[in-house]
Amino acid sequence: MDSKFNRLDGEESLSAAMIVGEPNPLVGGVHDRMPVMLMPENYDRWLGANSDFDELRAMLRPYDVDLMEAYAVSRAVNSVKNDTVGCIEPGQ
Repeated sequence: MDSKFNRLDGEESLSAAMIVGEPNPLVGGVHDRMPVMLMPENYDRWLGANSDFDELRAMLRPYDVDLMEAYAVSRAVNSVKNDTVGCIEPGQ
């Protein structure tokens, strides 16, 4: 799939969008919203040209808390200047 999209002026640009929604209980202790994450079995329906709007909207729900893990990380994660794996290592 080509990741370039045509703008109204005819120029190509790369773009992306993130859909956020209500947090699950795990994320809710840290923030009042979280990215919507689709289960792999929903990928084709989400990307399908003939998908029903109500069916798609039903996929916009908090991710299963049992499939996630939370742990403390370094405060260095708060700056975009710190782009290292050390930012997300547990126990910092």
